[in-house]
Amino acid sequence: MQEKNNQTTIKILIGIIIGLSVFILLGGIFYIFNMKSKLTKLEKNQMEQLKKQMESQNMASIQSVPNIQQIRKSTTNSVTPRNTNPKISSKKKFSIYITKSTSGPINVREKATMNSKIIAELPDNINLKFIHSNGNWYYVSYNVNGYKEYGYINKSQLINANSKKDKFNQNKQNENQKVKINNEILEKCKDYAMYSNYSDY
Repeated sequence: MQEKNNQTTIKILIGIIIGLSVFILLGGIFYIFNMKSKLTKLEKNQMEQLKKQMESQNMASIQSVPNIQQIRKSTTNSVTPRNTNPKISSKKKFSIYITKSTSGPINVREKATMNSKIIAELPDNINLKFIHSNGNWYYVSYNVNGYKEYGYINKSQLINANSKKDKFNQNKQNENQKVKINNEILEKCKDYAMYSNYSDY
């Protein structure tokens, strides 16, 4: 009898355990489905809120865009009239100049003043690159033994190599100088001839 009672109690316990496990399993499945439904609802609500925010921002941007006619009026009023007669500088950047002096070597100075320090002395017919001007002084660059040097030279001692007028004046000065030298030679020859005639007496 006791064995039968023990077997029945064991069967009852097994049935209770199986029932509890089935109940727990079903409860877990129900909880999972419930959480999924809640998550989908939250996602839908967030998407709807984002759509509403985007629509409100688009409406605000459309309202903030000014009228095309107003833009045209403002641009036409703000445009300044074009200068029909602009002053164009005759000296282009990096134009070539040539040294030309009638009183010895040409002084290259550190600054654009006569009292400035002399940093170099250049002979005639040296090519220089014009960089900018400061009054009557030109800031130029020139090559010395393969190195580029810079300094100020008075514009009266320079001629523009790109200007036909300056080239003509340079050629004219060269011709005048040649004529002057020839005249000096002729005068010396005359003096020598006169001296030789007097020496014969």
